[in-house]
Amino acid sequence: MTTIELAPEERRRHRDRGRHMAALLKRAGGIPAHSNHRSEWDVGCRPGRTTPGHR
Repeated sequence: MTTIELAPEERRRHRDRGRHMAALLKRAGGIPAHSNHRSEWDVGCRPGRTTPGHR
């Protein structure tokens, strides 16, 4: 893998973009984890399968 050296202003742009995304996620409360939780797997749920008995 080749490493490309970025100019200082390019590095700053990439860093600021990452900070912006982190701030957006923080304000939104993080990334939602819909329908794929460890606790659901433990009781037998599997994504894409319908097993209404335990819900």
